[in-house]
Amino acid sequence: MEDKIKLYVCESFKKEFEMIKENLKYNIEVFSFPSYCTYHQKIKKSKFIKGNLENIKNSICICGRFCELQKELPENVKKDVKFYNLDNCLYIFSKNKVDKHLKERAYIITPWWVEKWKENILSYGFDRKTAQRFYKESFKKIILFDTKTSNKIEEKLKAFSDYILLPYFIEEIELDYLEILVSKILNDFILENEIKKKEEEIKALDIEKSNYIAVLNMIKDFSELESKEMIINGIINQVKIFFAPKNIQYIEYDGEDILSGEKYEIIRKNKGFIVKLEYGKKIFGYIKCEGFLFPQYFDRYLNFMLNSSNIYGLMISNSYMLEQNKILSITDHLTGIYNRRYFEIRLKEEIERAKRTKNIFSLMLFDIDNFKMINDNYGHKVGDEILKKLVELIKSRIRKTDIFFRWGGDEFAIILPHTKLKEAKVLAEELRKTIYKTDFGINNRITCSFGITSYDQNTTFSEIVKKVDCLMYRAKKDGRNKICNS
Repeated sequence: MEDKIKLYVCESFKKEFEMIKENLKYNIEVFSFPSYCTYHQKIKKSKFIKGNLENIKNSICICGRFCELQKELPENVKKDVKFYNLDNCLYIFSKNKVDKHLKERAYIITPWWVEKWKENILSYGFDRKTAQRFYKESFKKIILFDTKTSNKIEEKLKAFSDYILLPYFIEEIELDYLEILVSKILNDFILENEIKKKEEEIKALDIEKSNYIAVLNMIKDFSELESKEMIINGIINQVKIFFAPKNIQYIEYDGEDILSGEKYEIIRKNKGFIVKLEYGKKIFGYIKCEGFLFPQYFDRYLNFMLNSSNIYGLMISNSYMLEQNKILSITDHLTGIYNRRYFEIRLKEEIERAKRTKNIFSLMLFDIDNFKMINDNYGHKVGDEILKKLVELIKSRIRKTDIFFRWGGDEFAIILPHTKLKEAKVLAEELRKTIYKTDFGINNRITCSFGITSYDQNTTFSEIVKKVDCLMYRAKKDGRNKICNS
């Protein structure tokens, strides 16, 4: 069984890290340290330091760059901790998102902070009058990053808002970004530890020391290679450089272990070997080498491959993980279609393509009429099922070349390449009628309002998005279950 990786995070984010823990492929345990930027009680901080000196060794600590924890830890302990520093600890939810709100002079808080807002205000030494003056001079509004870790949070948020006389807004936060960030941190941590272990083995064996170190330095550069194919080509090229084999082949693992549980097999006929590439008991493939230019070093070559096979396996494993993370980062978790982040990327690409080729495309934006009322009457679970059923219905009616996105909430977008406005309107009318006729399992009829526009060569990204958004809201204003185009 693999040792657990110890991950230390600020107590204000522990629940979020616990939520994503199950989705990670690594065996981790989450610990928390006191929120140094809210608590001023030295006793609590001192108790944490004294009680965790041994446990915090050989762990990962994610915190703000200027977090006082780093000052409090003794140097002999600090050197055994892998710190991952963020310029702002809220960047775990996306730097761009946080910076946008900070520019608007927003006071960004989390569910944990709201739960303890009275205690936090007192820890700052504020009475109500001082708090109102401070927040009025420093901020224009409150933004809650709602990560769904606390119940009835809006009641407490409203109480805090009323206390300091600032308006509040709630932004729902998905934890995809945090999951990807932690996966990268863990990947880097494990890779670094693997490299350290191999370097120690190399020193102990004292066999071809210079070659080993050279290879490990080259492996560090593998982090720049993204696809599995690039990683495998990199491995083959390294083996060619160091062993000069006449024949070298990568054999893909197809579900059956050709070495029957062994780590390697010697090919006596052509003086070669097959070495298994695996990591974490998962087999990825095999390297087969034959006909070495200097066969007198055969034992050294085999020993080298056996010591490097786990690192090569980790490289390939990371490429799979990177690909999965890319898919997660552009996919809406509820419906399985692309998300708004990817919409912005693809729409910009489509605009550039249209400028270059002079081709036309259309953009469709639509949402479900009175969807809030459906959620209120039937509950969010039924609402989610309606969204999923609607997505499957739309997918069955559009072309493979059309690109379907969840814009947010109950709003959806479709990019229609090589499609004129007239053709887009025909599709929208077909979708509108089909949706109206479909039984979604509730008493109400489900209808949608559509906005459609076509791209012309003088339109920017912001302009076409704003235009189609206005058209959709005009359709809703005109009575809903309608189509507006321009």
